[in-house]
Amino acid sequence: MAAHAPRTTLEWLRRKPAVRAVSLGRDGRTLDVLFRDHAELVILPPESHWQRPRPEIVYQQSVKQFADGPPAGRALVLEPFSQLLGHEASYGAAEAGTLSQAGFRVDVLRNQQVTVASLEKMAAYSVVYVETHSNVLDNGDVVIASGETDARAYPSLFEDGSITQVTVAGDPHKSLYLAIKTRFIEHHVGTFPDSSLLFINGCAVTNAPKFWSALQSHNVDTLTGWNNEVIAIDDETASTYVLQHLASGQTVAAAVAAASAAGLGTSFVDGMEAELGYVGDGENSLARALVEATPTPTPTDAITATPTPVATPTPRPVKKRVKCKKHGWHVVHGKCRRCKHGRCKKHR
Repeated sequence: MAAHAPRTTLEWLRRKPAVRAVSLGRDGRTLDVLFRDHAELVILPPESHWQRPRPEIVYQQSVKQFADGPPAGRALVLEPFSQLLGHEASYGAAEAGTLSQAGFRVDVLRNQQVTVASLEKMAAYSVVYVETHSNVLDNGDVVIASGETDARAYPSLFEDGSITQVTVAGDPHKSLYLAIKTRFIEHHVGTFPDSSLLFINGCAVTNAPKFWSALQSHNVDTLTGWNNEVIAIDDETASTYVLQHLASGQTVAAAVAAASAAGLGTSFVDGMEAELGYVGDGENSLARALVEATPTPTPTDAITATPTPVATPTPRPVKKRVKCKKHGWHVVHGKCRRCKHGRCKKHR
């Protein structure tokens, strides 16, 4: 019902005794359901595979190599819904290959491998690419789905409001996935490397100032994504194009502008337009993210210090001990004196 009539579903849910409150997200299709036992469930819009005519695109084949300088930084590719979207298990390989050619060491996680625990480790990477279900709730918070379904694993994260459960309207399996919220970034993700770049290929992430503010506070330089609900084929085509332009040496701003010029920067769902864009530093680039990931120690000017004179103590006279034929052992120190037990008392 939520897949075809979200507002009707809204009214139906409000009449349920177990429901404390329910609201529509900013897209008018996402449902945020709060239960009387304090549980929460977000129902995301169904994934649309409708494909409008695409312009002829010639992708750039040359990929600039950045690996000649410092050791390669790390990049992460996350595909939590590879199977649900009907793709092969190798989905994400194209993005990983592009980032690898640009000099990054790339880790790829798919489906159930994309856990909440793995999302906690995002800050270990200079570049993170995620294709997932996401959206913005009525209160301005964001939900970004993982591929994990075990809600028993993170009781403390549910309690502090860092994660919630989401389902996708129309999903025949009715799976409940764990999804992170802004508070998760604020309290459970570390500090990203300088010039880090996140590309969240999902719905509405660039239209969530609260989420972006949390990322900024953790040193994220640029967030790329869409400002509204987007069709899967549109975001997939655009991401391939943008990443290839980034790998050729372009900045984020230039790569996004190139996608728009090629007709790949917009997507329409039920008459509502989504635009591909970014927030943060548009002059950021893969090259900069790679270099900043392994900063070179700042050289210091060689300083030749004038040595401080050190006082040399006057050596004490050496007590030379010789054998005296008359008195046995004596210490010769100007005079010959009788010694007891082999040493002169005066010069012990």
